[in-house]
Amino acid sequence: TMLTVLRKVSKKTGRKKLVNDSSGNAGASVAAYAASAGLKCEIYVPEKASESKLRQIAAYGATVIKVPGTRENQLALSQSEGERNIYASHIWNPYFPVGIRTLAYEISEQMNWTAPDYVFLPASAGSLLLGVHSGFRHLVDSNVLSSMPKIVAVQSDEMAPLYHAFHNLPYTPPKTMDFLTDALISTNPVRIKEMLAALRETKGGCEVVSRQEILSSQRELGTSGIYVEPSSAVVYAAWKRYSQRNWLTKDDVVTLILTGNGLKTSSRL
Repeated sequence: TMLTVLRKVSKKTGRKKLVNDSSGNAGASVAAYAASAGLKCEIYVPEKASESKLRQIAAYGATVIKVPGTRENQLALSQSEGERNIYASHIWNPYFPVGIRTLAYEISEQMNWTAPDYVFLPASAGSLLLGVHSGFRHLVDSNVLSSMPKIVAVQSDEMAPLYHAFHNLPYTPPKTMDFLTDALISTNPVRIKEMLAALRETKGGCEVVSRQEILSSQRELGTSGIYVEPSSAVVYAAWKRYSQRNWLTKDDVVTLILTGNGLKTSSRL
């Protein structure tokens, strides 16, 4: 488990502080594990990060450091501090995508060891996409599954570097960072080539959805008993588009990965 790994790394290196850069969700997870392992923790977050997410991080005893500018500014500062401590970036740390593999295992197990035809998921830095792809690839290579699902990565049209790269379109990141989808703000994902390769290998796709589509999808999910943050609602919005355009058949089995509870951003809506 991550807790065991952290304790072993701390004992081996003698380092007692965990460092991570995050828009909120990964930072809260890292802060919780650090607290359980008895380690200090510093989380570098965007200047306009959701206060609900920041309160969750602080509740675990971590120090929250707000960084102005782009997501890459956070990354640079946390990497610099991480050189002297334990750098727990979900982008670079090899244990993160291995952990996310288990999501693919759970989906397959609940489907009696078959794979869905499509998996829709939100995409930003790429940890979720690469972990899920790795998990399904492992099951196929182990002859547990006979085929890979098509993976559809979804971004907001406010920040969509992966979408533009996938469709070979020019892209200029926005200068402001105050977005509705505050968990999807990587301007230039460092693992974008791997993300593109994963999507193309599965013959999947990449979609962007508008602010109105996101808010509408969040409300629809709520009325069905599922309350998610806007960064998760992008997935439902993309699935609706695929369905409305008949890009899915009535026999297609589709899994939507909804990642963040709506309470994390309710103060901003």
